[in-house]
Amino acid sequence: MKKIITLFTVLILTIFLVSGCTSNKKIVSCHLTEEEDEVTITTNLKFTYKNDKPENMSYDMSFNFKQTDEEGSQFFYEMFDEIYNDLAEQEGFTYESKLKDDQLKILVDIDFNKAKKLDSFSNIDITKINETSIDDLINNLEQEGFTCD
Repeated sequence: MKKIITLFTVLILTIFLVSGCTSNKKIVSCHLTEEEDEVTITTNLKFTYKNDKPENMSYDMSFNFKQTDEEGSQFFYEMFDEIYNDLAEQEGFTYESKLKDDQLKILVDIDFNKAKKLDSFSNIDITKINETSIDDLINNLEQEGFTCD
């Protein structure tokens, strides 16, 4: 009986340890707001890591134009669409943009399990993300002015 209880305890501990290792998921959120003469740019990044490997990145960027006409806002909207639409054709990458009045919003989502090749954009080289630890990612983003939780 004692042997059965010991084996059962070892089995439960093994299941606990294995399940704890396989669900080791961490989420890093980073934010940056930049004030320019004509625009306020707010960037929100969210990285999901599982077992110290990146699974997903969400990128939300808002441009609030202070004094621009509809033509100027449309120019920026078309410029970003041209950049991101090429990337959106790749597997594992989704892109959406919205232009309303004086605000342009860009939403990007990257599934690193599906993405085979991603070009670099913004200040983040996406092709190097698989080699970047969570701590290095946070350190690099904070050096760029981001605040991370």
